[in-house]
Amino acid sequence: MVKKKKGNVLPEQTLLSEEDIHAIDTFCDQWDFEEISLDRWGEVHGSLDLLLELPVTRAEAKTGCRKELHFVRTTSCDSSINKATSQKKIRVQRYIDVPPNSKNKDEIVLEDQGDVDRNEKGNLTVVLIVS
Repeated sequence: MVKKKKGNVLPEQTLLSEEDIHAIDTFCDQWDFEEISLDRWGEVHGSLDLLLELPVTRAEAKTGCRKELHFVRTTSCDSSINKATSQKKIRVQRYIDVPPNSKNKDEIVLEDQGDVDRNEKGNLTVVLIVS
């Protein structure tokens, strides 16, 4: 006769140590998630333009600086097999020059650096968040 266990019972040795919990928290802190309504998603994704917020310190805003951006853009690629167009996401790393005397909410627009759909390219708008 086989005895069935009640519920999901984990043995004590599977409990996470403080070090493991800290490592998981550190990993999770790398990711930003945004709650977004369906209407807002459609508004944002109905355009090829991208909008990024870039945190800068007051000193950086005053003197100007070069900052590194990391973002994902969508591109379209033609499949030679069935002549269909598919989309793929690519990670982009680039530098942006923040001009001297920048203010909070100033925008820097980089033309043709947003999402791409066939021959159309959106813009990348970087909003400075001075703190």
